[in-house]
Amino acid sequence: MSHCVVWHLAWGHVEGQIFNEEDKALLRFNQLKGGSFATTMLGPNLEELAYYGSRAGRDSEMRQWCEKRMVIGDATDQPVMRRVVRKIYGGGPEAVTCLVVGAGARGQTYSEHPALRPMAVAEPNGARRAAFAARHGIALQHQFASWEEAFAAKAAGQFAAEACMVTTPDQGHVAPAIKACNHFGALLLEKPMAVSEDDCKAIVAACRTHGTVCAICHVLRYTFANKQMRHMIAEGKIGEVLSISHTEPVGYFHFAHSFVRGSWRAEEQSTCSLLAKCCHDVDLIASWMNHDTCTMVSSHGSLQHFRRDKKPSEAKGVMRCMDCPVKETCPYSATQLYLPGGAVNHAWARHLVGGPPDIESVAEALKTGPYGRCAYECDNDVCDHQVATFEFASGCIATLTMVATTERMCERETKIYGSLGELSSSCATEVRHTDFQTGQVHAYQAPIGNDQTPLSGHGGADQLLVDAFVNAVRSGDTDLVLTGPEESLRSHCLTFAADRARKEQRILRVESSGQQ
Repeated sequence: MSHCVVWHLAWGHVEGQIFNEEDKALLRFNQLKGGSFATTMLGPNLEELAYYGSRAGRDSEMRQWCEKRMVIGDATDQPVMRRVVRKIYGGGPEAVTCLVVGAGARGQTYSEHPALRPMAVAEPNGARRAAFAARHGIALQHQFASWEEAFAAKAAGQFAAEACMVTTPDQGHVAPAIKACNHFGALLLEKPMAVSEDDCKAIVAACRTHGTVCAICHVLRYTFANKQMRHMIAEGKIGEVLSISHTEPVGYFHFAHSFVRGSWRAEEQSTCSLLAKCCHDVDLIASWMNHDTCTMVSSHGSLQHFRRDKKPSEAKGVMRCMDCPVKETCPYSATQLYLPGGAVNHAWARHLVGGPPDIESVAEALKTGPYGRCAYECDNDVCDHQVATFEFASGCIATLTMVATTERMCERETKIYGSLGELSSSCATEVRHTDFQTGQVHAYQAPIGNDQTPLSGHGGADQLLVDAFVNAVRSGDTDLVLTGPEESLRSHCLTFAADRARKEQRILRVESSGQQ
């Protein structure tokens, strides 16, 4: 039985060792613990046994390293062919059965919750559908290429799932979400709800009409830091809130992957980058200021850098990174991201090919597919930086900054300034409070073990989100869900207003509901 210790040197640069004995693996983990790099120790079935450092995607890259290299051995430690490890269910009444519509990254993540049991899947990608079905033991007759087929089978009584999870691409949310309210008692819907205000309202109306228990996946609401700050504001710990400064650093290579070459690059095909990347940041601001009413919204931003006129002169006329003379030094080169040092970066390259990535398949994808294009020659049009300002009735001004070209990836930075104190946080598990009355500084940290969960992403918030959803389904108490459809609609409306203000270059007044 193998144990794996992996450490994260830099984005796209992960190293590790595999041990046949747990004691030796633990010794190596303890040697690395306390150092400069995030480190993890995984067991024989890739279960997390120990973790040190910041997560924010580093854990995913390290797990990918293990998934590629770990094998399941026999008693003599001779490796055998790797197989999909079946998720184990307790079989008790607490497991909520569900149909998963969209078996991509988020659908896979939420489905790992021990009290959520996928019994059917709708996914157009055949390889992804088969792998998901194998993981969860889904019968062949309950594997569908489209949500329409799945809903028809549900209506015909072929399976009896209680809930529906919709984790399709953004523009594919509205139709299955509305239809799900007719067929299921509960809906877990990935953010954003939809890509237009009218579609968001239609989803809310469907949930209201059918009494659907619905959770919108604003996972950041469930992090220790964000809940702690909301609690302290509500208790008056920092007095009157005067200003909020909140930054979403997307990550320079993450933005190139997703918003220049990837599925979120063009607004017509997906949505604006503010909605796609920051609708849950607007939701956070709205939750911290839930005692107040937003009255005015303004925004500025543009696609400043990832354009043809910013292309290095040495690369003029070259359309693909594989042929580029500056591919070794360009920070946005596809070769640097997906094949660093001639080795496959599995965490990112897995998005390029149908099956497990290897050097040959990734190289071919870079020669012919969208992810091999020069970052300055793509059909992208979404903002690479944007600032949105929200003014509240009290006079408080909250500023949200989204920027592409950052070292940190999705590790939000927040400062909340009050009349009696200041709150700050730069990770999901810690909050710093300065008390102006006493001069004391208090540091609040999530309890030890908070992130040692099957869904450890976002500082354990992925787990807490699904916890809330499952408990709401079982109890019928929708108050257990922090971001239901009505509340999410209000923050979505503020996001739509902000991007409209940017496009129209004016300040917009908004109603108490957040609508323009």
